[in-house]
Amino acid sequence: MVQDFGWADWVGILGALVIAAAYFAATRGRLPADGVGFNLWNLLGAGLVLTSLWARPNFGAIVIEVLWALIALSALLRLWLGRRR
Repeated sequence: MVQDFGWADWVGILGALVIAAAYFAATRGRLPADGVGFNLWNLLGAGLVLTSLWARPNFGAIVIEVLWALIALSALLRLWLGRRR
């Protein structure tokens, strides 16, 4: 099975690991879930998974990753606007 992996599979795995690592760090109190870092890691992970899905589409996975990215973007926007005041 691994021998059939292409670049898109490896990029998707990397994205999933980035998202999982951010969640793990947040649940262990090492990364504030309402902070910039957590949301940037989630946005990066979602972007990597979406990149992999460009090559191997799966509609359900695309929907969840777009939602994941939008949630991260909205949190980053809220944090950015809050710091501008």
